[in-house]
Amino acid sequence: MKLSFILPLFLALILLITIDFLSIISMTLFLSLGLLLCNIFFKSENKMQYLAVFSFYTIIAILVYFSNINEFPLNYGCTGSEIGGTDDLFFFQEATNNGFSYRGDRSSYMNTYSIILQQVHFFLSIFKTTNLIDLIFVNILFISFIPFFVRKITYSFSKHKKTAQLAFYLAICSSFIMQNSLVLVRDGITASLFIGVFYFLINRKYILLLLLLLGLFYLRIVSGILCVFFIISYVFYIERSKKFLIFILIFSGIFLIFLPLFLTYFDQIGILNSGFFRQEFFEMMKYNASGSSGAITIYSLPYYLRIPLGTLYYIGTPFINLQGIFSNDHLTLRHLFDLFYGVTFLFYSVYLLKAFFIKKKPILLFFLSSFFCFSILFSQISLQIRHKTLIMPLVFIIVALSYYEPTLKSWKNKIVILMTFSLFTLQFFYNLKNFLTW
Repeated sequence: MKLSFILPLFLALILLITIDFLSIISMTLFLSLGLLLCNIFFKSENKMQYLAVFSFYTIIAILVYFSNINEFPLNYGCTGSEIGGTDDLFFFQEATNNGFSYRGDRSSYMNTYSIILQQVHFFLSIFKTTNLIDLIFVNILFISFIPFFVRKITYSFSKHKKTAQLAFYLAICSSFIMQNSLVLVRDGITASLFIGVFYFLINRKYILLLLLLLGLFYLRIVSGILCVFFIISYVFYIERSKKFLIFILIFSGIFLIFLPLFLTYFDQIGILNSGFFRQEFFEMMKYNASGSSGAITIYSLPYYLRIPLGTLYYIGTPFINLQGIFSNDHLTLRHLFDLFYGVTFLFYSVYLLKAFFIKKKPILLFFLSSFFCFSILFSQISLQIRHKTLIMPLVFIIVALSYYEPTLKSWKNKIVILMTFSLFTLQFFYNLKNFLTW
């Protein structure tokens, strides 16, 4: 067993040396911090498992780095601002160039995530020249906790080790988490903080809850607000103890007092405009997309069609797509992740649908309701698929809880099978269309 934990670490170190030998310093520092937090968060948790998960994500991050170097050779291992890219190059440049990036001079109002990365850059500059992987360790530190939070939450509601382990492995193997967390964006961190807040809530560790919630607000205020609503909803749906209600009322009062200050500040730096109203982003989507883009077609519909169809599209995407897997005769991991998510979503969909019919576990209804409510919001306000990372841990919990529930009645099974077959058929014809127009 110990060899299975040490082997990923050994492979991670070998690969890391191919980029920069001194990056071992960065990995050692963040891994040590992660093991310390693991002891604070869980105490009895096997720290060797955290080491293995951290090392596994490091290996994937390095492979992503080399894939991006091949596809975007001028972007230091980032995807950049090109079509198909994301904000990672912006964050990297802003953190390492004192606020200067391809978007201009933002030194007086840097993004909060960039400020964190900048402090890491300043510290590492004492020992070495900062590269992308050094900063990616910030993300790996946090996302390595997601499988543990998910496993423990699942066990709390199932009391079944196999169910908890399934959730654990679903989280580790999620290509969606990898794709949107092992590049230099904050979505993986916010997902870890979000599900961590819920874990500490159900375990009544309120100091750690508040610390993680403050971190979530600092990184992305909208995610913090959604997390507060999620907590309040859980308390009123599941818990009815006076202590919980008093805690929520006190916290809500403090939150409402400081809300005007938060909103004023974030309005000044433009986050509210870019976070709540996405017309400019939609126009950019239309400019970059082909005329036959399914997303553009759906989001151009009237609201009464756009909301339900857009939500379903948002939940299911990225779909199975065989195009773009190779770039410059090399494997492109970004598109491979998309392909893998499209395949695993067919598995998810079976047990997401099954969960609707399970009445013995009311917590499933709560998780499902929360997931679909957040999906509606993200699909209509955010439009960015990577923001779904925040709620992916809920999917792992729902699927694991649903998987080990007894088989449904015959007619319910037929509904689940029919809808799953419909999804598979849509995926098949989507790829057939792409193949014919290749």
